[in-house]
This record gives sequence, structure tokens and C-alpha cells, in this order.
Amino acid sequence: MSKTICYFVGTHGDWGGASRILFNLVRHIDRRRFRPVVMLSQAGPICQELEQLGVEFHAWPRHDFRNPLRFGLDVARAAAFLRRCHVDLIHLNHGCIGWRPAELAAARLLRIPVLQHAQQPVSTPSPDLKAADLVLTCSDYLQTVCNTGPIPKRTVYDVVDDARFSQGRSIRAEIGLEDAAVVFSFIGRTRRRKGVQMFVDLSRRIDHPAARFLITGQRVGVKTDDSYSAEEVSAMIGGDPRVNYLGFRPDIENVYASSDVVVMPSQAPEPCPAVLIESAASARPVIATSTGSTAEFVVDGETGFLVDPQDLDAMTDRAQRLLADGSLRRSMGEAARRAARARFVEAPVEQVQSIYDEMLH
Repeated sequence: MSKTICYFVGTHGDWGGASRILFNLVRHIDRRRFRPVVMLSQAGPICQELEQLGVEFHAWPRHDFRNPLRFGLDVARAAAFLRRCHVDLIHLNHGCIGWRPAELAAARLLRIPVLQHAQQPVSTPSPDLKAADLVLTCSDYLQTVCNTGPIPKRTVYDVVDDARFSQGRSIRAEIGLEDAAVVFSFIGRTRRRKGVQMFVDLSRRIDHPAARFLITGQRVGVKTDDSYSAEEVSAMIGGDPRVNYLGFRPDIENVYASSDVVVMPSQAPEPCPAVLIESAASARPVIATSTGSTAEFVVDGETGFLVDPQDLDAMTDRAQRLLADGSLRRSMGEAARRAARARFVEAPVEQVQSIYDEMLH
């Protein structure tokens, strides 16, 4: 008999990052052994895909834990739902349902084990983290900087949807890029810590008629203290016709397919950058700054290049080497694809399923 796994993802669409990790698990979990039930923040873009997959889902917004009476009612409501759905285990992204979630209090009352996925460093265990039985970190680096207190933790690398990222199609004609162009892409949130300025500076350093540059951005409505607005990114580019700012693209696999090299110039420690896994699955070499966990995902000189975060000269040198040598781009891309298939496709799913079995038995 299959066991029911309840996934709280904290969002209503596959925007990338932490949300994509649990959605990828749902897509690839062995349904003969585990029945997924997905909890969304509201109805949204992911619903159609979940319906096509035959996966049960529910809209489950956050509650206000500051009102004791209301909190008690929310615990009772969550407990009733978990019992009604015969939930055997809860798997969620850390922090996605609030600091003191009634759902985890209900799980504790019903003795339902809780598995949390950490995607960012944790300095002090919060009440929601203390309710977990086990914490998964997505890199060895992250495990060293996550303070989970007495809660045990393990490293399981994130899952990539190999079919999606190995089958992207070129959108060069759509966005005005020549077939002969060599395209360097920045893919991710347009934040200062992600190094957008360094990428633009790189484009100014490379004076070659074939070189083109793409920048994707975060989805509309996502704003952090260090985010650039679309207007700020456009001002940074300064009208350079070689640099194309695409904004948010839901078909991000097609951006990878249209790129020759992916550049990840992060200026802060990266806990587990999904762009490196997705680039590898797309058979694209990367140039990345060596911060946090990046050395766990890029083999310098084999699947891409690693440079120091402030070393624009080294980044320019690596970019010019890849620009001039198509066979090097292809060989590095193929090496990256082989590494991705060995480490980020089936292996993490099997690890998580083994952990489910362990926690349930």
C-alpha cells in the first residue's frame, strides 16, 4: 500500500529555486510507493500540470499565529485535513508556511513525521524548524552553515527535470539573435548579490562581433532589498544592442537552449544554485564565481570554469577562451550533462525515497 506524502511548497507556480525542487520530486516520485498531495499558497499556474499528472492538490494559505484562539482553530483544521487525507509524512520547504505553523503543531499531535528542505543558511532554529524530525540540505556547504540545533540533517542534492532541460528549443529567431552568435547568458534573479553588474561589466570587456549577452529576470512582483528593477537593469545595460534583457521567462529551458555559455557571477555564498544543475542538464558550460557550494557543482576546467568573485579579469579570460573555441564549449557541455545525469536526476529521488521509508518505518 502506498504512503501519502503531503508537500507544502509555499507557492502556486514553478518559478524556479526552492519551489522547483519539491515540484520536481512530485513529478518523479514513485507513485506505486508514495501518493503525493500538494499544498499550494493559492490556485495558480502549476494547477494545470498537477491535474495532468493526476496529483491531488489544495490551496492552503498561511494563517495568523498571533491570535491564540485563531491559532487553535487552525491547528484543529489542519489536523482534520491531515487525518482526512490519511497523510503519513509531511515534506516542506523551510519557512514556506510561516514561523509558527499550525500545520506542524497538528502533525506533532497526530505523530506524523516532518521532513524539511533547507535552501538557505539558518543561524538560529526557528519554531517551525524545531518541529522537523530531519532537515535536508541541498549541498555539503549548506549543511555546514545551517544551525538546526538537535535536529539531524543530511545532504541530498536537488533534483533536475532532465527531460525538460535536455529538450529545450532555440528561441534565437524570436528574440533577434543570429544563429552564428555566441551567446553568454545570466539566468536568475536580477539581484545585486547575484552579480548582474559583473555580468554587464563582462559584456563591455568582450569586444567581438559574434558575442551576444542575455539577462533573464525574476517574475513580476518578486522584490527583495537588493533587487534591481527592470528600469535599473535597462539603465545598467545602457542601450548596448548586444545585451538583451528578457525579463522573466517561464520557458527557461529554451533560454538555456539558446545559450552557448551560462555565467553565474554571484557575489555572495551560494547555498545550492539551481542554475548550475539546470545548465549541466542543458549541456551548457558555465563560468561561475567560487562562492559557497559552487565548487560542488562545477569541476573547474572540465564542466566549466570557476573564478574568484571579484576577478573580472579571470572571468573575461575564461569567456574569451570559450568564445574562440566551439569544440571546448561542446566538450565541457557534454561533460556537464553526464555529471548532471549521474548526480541530479535519479540519485536524489532514490535518496529521498529511502529517507521516506526510514522515517515511516
